[in-house]
Amino acid sequence: MGATLLFLLTHRSPADLPQCRMKIDFRSRVQASPEFADWLEKMLEPAAEDRFKSAVEALKALQTPRSLPNLSKQLPQNQSLLTGRRPNGSRITLQKTNKRLFVKIPPMGLQTKGIHQFALFGSIAFGFTSIVFYALIRSVQSLLFVLTVAPLFFCLLPFWLIGLSMLCILVYGFFGSSYLEIDASSFHLRWKCLCFSGKVQGQTADIEKVERWSKCPPVIWEKDHKHTFADEVTPVEQDWLVAEISDFLERLSSSKS
Repeated sequence: MGATLLFLLTHRSPADLPQCRMKIDFRSRVQASPEFADWLEKMLEPAAEDRFKSAVEALKALQTPRSLPNLSKQLPQNQSLLTGRRPNGSRITLQKTNKRLFVKIPPMGLQTKGIHQFALFGSIAFGFTSIVFYALIRSVQSLLFVLTVAPLFFCLLPFWLIGLSMLCILVYGFFGSSYLEIDASSFHLRWKCLCFSGKVQGQTADIEKVERWSKCPPVIWEKDHKHTFADEVTPVEQDWLVAEISDFLERLSSSKS
């Protein structure tokens, strides 16, 4: 019954959802009250003896949610929280307390989902075609340039633009880092690469949810705006970050209420 309800809520098989200590980590994927989430979590306990003893007991707990233990009990302030196990080999820094969450994603090099290997190939092709085109310009006269080289330039322009974007991805892979910081009042999403940087900020109360679907990067939904992040890390790390951030926001909301 619990697995069926979870499928109806997420439209995904429970086996496809991330797990934490053998438990299905579904809270970041559903919109439900904390009481119902606690009830469903008890329905989905891995060990049968930890679930409700009967349908009558489950129905009674659903009708009187206060009878359930508070599974989202707050820890003392500034005590470190741990939602799920860090993926093996992850270089992401994550610090979380009841009042603050900080995430740092360092430069990933060529270790990110194969995209930087593709970017390396595109950058090499971009450099090679640029050298060939420059040599061709130096070797022809003005009239021949108008008749041959100029049309060739416009033919190669789309490939150069793609190659330039691949080069930017490659440079960011080796020198770019991103940061996410959330506290009780505001959140800040920053990125930095060499001498370039960018920043997005907003109110924590405006964050509606954090989610990730299919092959898309994680998204922070802020009213009518969405902010993507952690695109350069592996899907396992992305799911882990979504679970940690969602857990932090849920605990923060519970403490305010």
